[in-house]
Amino acid sequence: MNNPDNQTDLETESGFFPRIAIRDAGRVCFLETREVDWMQASGNYVEIYVGAKSYLQRETMKNLAAKLSPRQFARVHRSTIVNIDRIKELRTISKGQYTIILENGTAVDTNLTLHALQTIIESA
Repeated sequence: MNNPDNQTDLETESGFFPRIAIRDAGRVCFLETREVDWMQASGNYVEIYVGAKSYLQRETMKNLAAKLSPRQFARVHRSTIVNIDRIKELRTISKGQYTIILENGTAVDTNLTLHALQTIIESA
């Protein structure tokens, strides 16, 4: 029975998933999406970074991105998605090119303009 008040459903009303199921060393663990710092594509896999740990998910970046809320995550490069809440600062690396610095100190490259980055960050 489908109950709209039931919070046990994996998919939220908005169509985005609050958790990601990860197969890891013979088990399946569930990551809260809000805990994810950033993600990087590697072929048909996505490496998901959570704090000091990383998990390899057999899924394309396109499929994974479709499950994530655009209010929480932004695709800042063809192969990179970041949790907007984890962005600490933007650093200029050359005219018109920036690196995103996350709260944990990780530097993530982007090919977005400063205006696009500011819009993403400010609208989150």
